[in-house]
This record gives sequence, structure tokens and C-alpha cells, in this order.
Amino acid sequence: MAQVSAANIEIICNDTGGNITKNYYIRQYTPQHTITRETIAAARNGTPMVVFGKDTGKRVMIIAGVHGNELPPQLAALKLIDYLADKKINGTIYIVPFLIPSSTARSSRYWNDQNPNSIANYKGTPTNRVLELAKERSIKALGDFHSTQPGGTPGEDAVFCSKAPTYESYRIACYISKNSHSRLVAYGKAGLEYPGALEDVCNLAGIPSVTCEVLSPHGMAAPASIDRSFKQMLLFLKYSNVLPDTILTISQAVKSANLIKGYYESHKGLPEDVTINSYDYSMGQVLCLFCKVVVKISSGYASRISMGNVNSAIVSSGSYNPGKIYKSEYLRVAGRILAFIEIYNRAPNYASTSLGRIPFQRLIYMYSKILNFYGFYGRLPGYVTI
Repeated sequence: MAQVSAANIEIICNDTGGNITKNYYIRQYTPQHTITRETIAAARNGTPMVVFGKDTGKRVMIIAGVHGNELPPQLAALKLIDYLADKKINGTIYIVPFLIPSSTARSSRYWNDQNPNSIANYKGTPTNRVLELAKERSIKALGDFHSTQPGGTPGEDAVFCSKAPTYESYRIACYISKNSHSRLVAYGKAGLEYPGALEDVCNLAGIPSVTCEVLSPHGMAAPASIDRSFKQMLLFLKYSNVLPDTILTISQAVKSANLIKGYYESHKGLPEDVTINSYDYSMGQVLCLFCKVVVKISSGYASRISMGNVNSAIVSSGSYNPGKIYKSEYLRVAGRILAFIEIYNRAPNYASTSLGRIPFQRLIYMYSKILNFYGFYGRLPGYVTI
């Protein structure tokens, strides 16, 4: 029977407990708040799992501490627990900050003289318990977070994944790799290079999984490595669309529109992403943002804008006759684009207008021109030339 605390902490393994405050780096860098103190106290009784959300919606899982001497991700997981404590979650997030607290306490890589990340396919092991729990809870994505020492494998910040049998593993890894500047390490099929690894057995079970690594000497941690692991975790959650929506302002949207308009006119195309308020946004998210802003400005409700994850169009396609699209029409088109995104969680390949089908990339340019005009004149234009 799972034990639950006031902070919704379950003990998922009863024979792994340890006093992790014996570890100097855990003492040094743990956030000193109620939920993290409760999590550390629970670790004396076994493997703690902190649950955010109501055990409904999309369910994702973050694991750290498979190797007790890999400290940055364990501290990053505590930081993440602290970060999520007052957030409204879009689904359910399960976080295991230290899989084997007794190993973390000793800064040991092993469990019962075995490498825990090579025995996830054996019943009764801590990593196998994670696999079984992921199946029981219908987990839709799992991230296993590690650190790699200098000169080791991979010896740099990296994200491991496989393309089969769960191609979503590769998609998740690409997103994290691109936005964290971590090397992408993709294998054709799970279970061949690392049989018994937690990521591999989960992928083989149909649970899209990745392994994220940050560079740090074993048995040590520093703020920079903790922060990099924390960023990888946030990106994993952001891809899964379970984090609270990011809030952006109208002025931030207008500034990004100016940048994209200038880029498009100089390069005759769009960048892969744009940085807004320290986060990278895909062009699918940008189109969604611009449409939301235009609609809100038109309604007179020019407040802040919430942004979740939106995939880009599959392909930018369509043809049209150059001309003017008047305000009433570009507002209707924005509404249809937002309705499409709401259903499919991606941007459309094109939008139908009186001029024809305007391709995805050209739509972004069109709305960047509209917001550029708004930035100069404080009102939406009567028409836009496209």
C-alpha cells in the first residue's frame, strides 16, 4: 500500500530508504521548503515519489538518482518539486527525485553490487519497479535524468533516445536537445545498445522515454550542472504540455513580430524558433501567439497571453494571388487558425482566404506585419498586403 503524506508523496519501494542528508551536496544545495523537507524525510522509508496534479489527464514521469553518485539531476528534481509546488498542472506529473536513497546517501553508483540501469528488466529491482509503476499509471512519457563525468560516455550534456518501437522517444529527445544545446544520441531500436536500461525497457513497453545527461564529476554537484539538468526537466515537461501555460505580454509578442518580420524580409524564410522572455518558441507557437494577440487586441482585451506547446505545420503549402486582406477577414482567419490548433495541437499547413490558400510560413509573416503596424500606431491596420 502506497504511503501518502500531506505533500502527496508516495513510497514506491520499501527497501531502498536512506538518510540522504548524509550526502554533503544534498545538504548544500537542497531548497529549504516544506515540500522538499517532507520529500527528504520520506526517503528514509524508501523511494519517494511526489505527485502533482489529480492523477488524471496526461501523465508523465521524471526519474533521478538511478545512480546515487549522479547528484545534479537529483538536486534538480528537488528544485523542480519546489518549483511546481504552487503551480496548476495540466495533467499529472510524477517525480522520483532519488530512486535509491540509500545509494544517494553513500554517493554510490550501485544497488546490491549491481548497476541499477542495466537490470530494469529484472523483477524486484528499483528500476523494474519504475517500469511496472509506469505501466500501472498509464504514463505517456518518461524522462530518466543522469549526469556523466568528464571523459565518460557521453562525456557531455546529451539526450538519449530510440526511434523504434516508440518514435515519440525521438521526438521528445529532439525537442530537449535543440532547446538545451545537448547532443542528440538516437538509436534505431531500443534495447540493443543498452539492454536493461530504464529508458530502453520503457520504450520497449510502449512508453516513450528518454535519458538526459549533464556533465558533472561523479559524486559532486554545482549550481551550473543542477540548473542544466533542471532545464532539461522543464523542457521534457514543456514538450509534454503538462506545465502551466507560459504567460507573455502584448509588448513581448510585438517585439518578436518585429524580429520575425525583419528576418523574413532579409532571408525570404523564417527562423526555426524565436526567443521570447528567455524561452525558445517554435514557429507553430509563434503563429498561435500572433493570432491570439490580434484577436485580443481587436476585442479590446489587450491583456497577457497564455502559451502552451504547439507543433509547427507538417508542411508549408498553398498558393494565392497577391493582394489585400482586410481587417474583418484576417481576424476571421486568426480565429479559424486558433480553432484548428485547439483540435490538432499543431499549426495548419495553410489558411483559406479570399486570395487563396496562404501557406504556414507566409501566415506568420502576414501576422508579424499586422503586429508591427500595431507597435507603431497603437491600432490594428485596416488591411494587410500579402
